[in-house]
Amino acid sequence: MRTYRPTLYRAFARQQDTHVPRLNTWRPPGNVPYIVDNLWEWVRPEAYPTRRTAAFASPSSEEAKADGRTFVYRLNLPEGSVVAQLNDFVDSKFHPEVNRLRIFIHEAFGRDWFSMKLADKSSEASLFCPCLSKEEVDSIVSNSSILSGPELSKEIRYWNDIRLIKEEPLAPSGEVFFAVPVDGYNMVNVE
Repeated sequence: MRTYRPTLYRAFARQQDTHVPRLNTWRPPGNVPYIVDNLWEWVRPEAYPTRRTAAFASPSSEEAKADGRTFVYRLNLPEGSVVAQLNDFVDSKFHPEVNRLRIFIHEAFGRDWFSMKLADKSSEASLFCPCLSKEEVDSIVSNSSILSGPELSKEIRYWNDIRLIKEEPLAPSGEVFFAVPVDGYNMVNVE
């Protein structure tokens, strides 16, 4: 049985090679705070692609080039790719949880915590480092005297707004990210 592969687009400021190798190392996010990224990864459902090695795309060529990039490519994803789409937001940086989680953390830590010396901040300060694993975040939260794991995990609802694209069509708008099972994917220049 063949898996459904939606039509996705990416846009660039310059022409690109048409083969894009798979990213095998984690990269820190450029559009959301590290602490938010760490918390999202901490509760990420196992079947969903991690944003840290995922490639990002758009459901239409118009949305792909909305930020002024002019070279648009249609993606040819290999069989077995896992595709997810964020509902209602063209970029995760616009998701309301980005600000809500930061406010929750700031309130939980209290104003004085941020003025403390690093040695006095305990392991919770590590939550602000890039690219922590689920296990690292779990260890920090489990051993925290400030944060309650169950209470914190209830605050993280980002993945409720993500849907895996299996056979249903993509929404006309919304950030798409995907993981490929082999060494990369190919693109075709369409504009």
